[in-house]
This record gives sequence, structure tokens and C-alpha cells, in this order.
Amino acid sequence: MQKNLVADWQIKKMDSKIFRNIIDKYSQEIGFQRKWNAWIKETQEATIALILRKSGYSNSYYLRIKINLSDSENIKPEIDKNWIKHDVAEILLSFDSNHLDLFDLENNLSDDTRENDLKEIFHSELKQLIERLSSKKGIIEWSKKENMFLLPYTKSKLGL
Repeated sequence: MQKNLVADWQIKKMDSKIFRNIIDKYSQEIGFQRKWNAWIKETQEATIALILRKSGYSNSYYLRIKINLSDSENIKPEIDKNWIKHDVAEILLSFDSNHLDLFDLENNLSDDTRENDLKEIFHSELKQLIERLSSKKGIIEWSKKENMFLLPYTKSKLGL
């Protein structure tokens, strides 16, 4: 029994810097550009940001997806550091919710397993979601399927 406690205690946890570098690498691989403290992707109809936030209570992270839509003339809204900093957007989603174990650096996942699983979800699930959320039509379809609440202002920009 004592031997197992020592072995569990000696398991090395993934370093936060390495974790952030992995998120940076896979975000760029799916078409995002690093800007300020986020990764940004602009399409004709939307500006999408991936924002990695660290929990104030543990060594866990949250991956937020923020979207602001172009207006009816496809003029994009101004994006600045304050937009990145604050949890305000026309659409705000949490990607980490379905993958809490990968974003919690306090669990016993090996570095290789965590990195491989992150690569897989970024290149499949997240990439597909971003493709869908890159257009107003895609956002409308996804919001109906997921029963997502949209504010009146966002609905008006989507033509709903």
C-alpha cells in the first residue's frame, strides 16, 4: 500500500507552459493566428477567437470560443485586447466542457496521452465546429441543433 502512495506522488504533472505550447501548436494547425492572448480566425461573416484561461482555483484550463459577427454589409467588428480579455461576445461557448480531463493538469494523464488526445480533438471535433461556426448559416443550423440561446442582438445580426 505504501509503495502505491509513493508511486502516485511521484507522477509528474504536465507543465503549464508545455500545455499552452500544445494548444498554440494545434490552434495554428487548424487555421488560427496567435494575437494578443488568444488565437484568432477571421472569415467573411465572423471573427472567431479561441481563448485559453487558467482556473484561479486549480491547475485547470478553460478553452472559450468567442464569436462576433459581421454586420449586414459584411463589415467586421473591431477586435482588440479588451474583447479578448472580457467574457463578452455575440456568441460565447466553452469547448473544454466535454473534455475536462484533458484541460485538468492535476490528473494522472501522461503527457503523451494528453497531447495525442488534444491533437485528435483539435483536428476533428474543434476543427469541424469552427468550420460550422464560420458562417451565419452554419451558426443558425448549429444553434437550432444544440438549442443554443442567442441574444436578440445576435439574432438580428443572423437575420432571425
